Amino acid sequence: MIDGIFDPAMSSLEKGIKNAVKAQEVIAQNIANANTPNYYAKKFDEVLEKEVQRRDVPGVNLEEEMADQAKNSGKHAAYIKLLLSKLSILRTIITQGRK
Repeated sequence: MIDGIFDPAMSSLEKGIKNAVKAQEVIAQNIANANTPNYYAKKFDEVLEKEVQRRDVPGVNLEEEMADQAKNSGKHAAYIKLLLSKLSILRTIITQGRK
């Protein structure tokens, strides 16, 4: 019965949040290694596919990584906001059902 409460949208939100967290980890790793000689920046899509492709030219574009991090942070916040909204709706439904 409780499984019926959590519809496909909840599952999609959970996956989105997990992916955004993993992307933040990849971006943070790139930023942390910005000054590491011969370090190749990783892209989340490549990590997700488990086939990290190295660029011909080593290095990290710190500005690009910071922009990616900011963009991904916004996605993560949006997923969390949607999830909290959905949980609030469920809480209201459950509370109203008790009356």
